[in-house]
Amino acid sequence: DAKYLTFLFIGIGLLSPWNCILGASQYFKHDVFLDNTLWSKIFASSMMTVSTVSSTLFNIWLAKRQHSYSERVVRGLIWEIIVFIILGILTLLKSWFSLPFIFISIMVLVAISSVATAMTQNGIMAVANVHGPVFSQAVMVGQAVAGVLPSVVLFIISFSSDPSRQSTGGILFYFLRTAA
Repeated sequence: DAKYLTFLFIGIGLLSPWNCILGASQYFKHDVFLDNTLWSKIFASSMMTVSTVSSTLFNIWLAKRQHSYSERVVRGLIWEIIVFIILGILTLLKSWFSLPFIFISIMVLVAISSVATAMTQNGIMAVANVHGPVFSQAVMVGQAVAGVLPSVVLFIISFSSDPSRQSTGGILFYFLRTAA
């Protein structure tokens, strides 16, 4: 059923970007922030804090707006695509910028991604509830698939090349796969 598949794919789109950032944490800490720098040490906790605070505040704001659910879904997915295209470009150009600039840029992208995810989740669950419980279930199955996809892609990237000689192209593919 096309309707079920639509909700399933939206479910995938909800969590895939966040799982992609989580899966790439080691890449950021090692390859971007060079392991022993302050930026590497505070990356994971900063990412989680920025994501949680921005998502919570935006969800509180959304709770007061009980309309335009379909538009929320579309806008949230568009913002996720934009974030991960920018993240892919930033990955390619990381040597052009200072570590503080890259760190702040990534944290801004994490905040935008969290807000976009909150917007999409809020909207799709409202829409799915109108259509029936089977469609809420489709969203949840999609989120489960999204939990597995980034790990599989990382496994393939790691398995297909020597980690000590891994190219920026592999991680670029990883980010752009999320945007697709």
